Amino acid sequence: MCLLIVGIVLSIMGLIALITAKFPLRKGVVVTGTHGRIAGGILILALPATLLVALIGYAIIGDSFVDFEGFVNIAVFGIIVAIAYGYAKKHAAPTLPPQEPPAVPPAP
Repeated sequence: MCLLIVGIVLSIMGLIALITAKFPLRKGVVVTGTHGRIAGGILILALPATLLVALIGYAIIGDSFVDFEGFVNIAVFGIIVAIAYGYAKKHAAPTLPPQEPPAVPPAP
């Protein structure tokens, strides 16, 4: 049940990024535009990817897949999140250090 909630939260985050074209990486760094939308689209794929992996697992292994399905779902969520954030980090605009005003020499 918790993994379903995680999948829904990831999908909602991806949908918000897809609609607003803003994908937040960390405080003060946001990937915008097409790259933000693509990263959001990757996050939306989290829930369908886990469903696909679960169906393939049940087809290949059978009922014993239930024993480790949670671990597989966590791994798929982790991989999807890593791909989305890796893509966004690769296409993030470089942050410039804050500009300091030039030092004014003292008046004679």
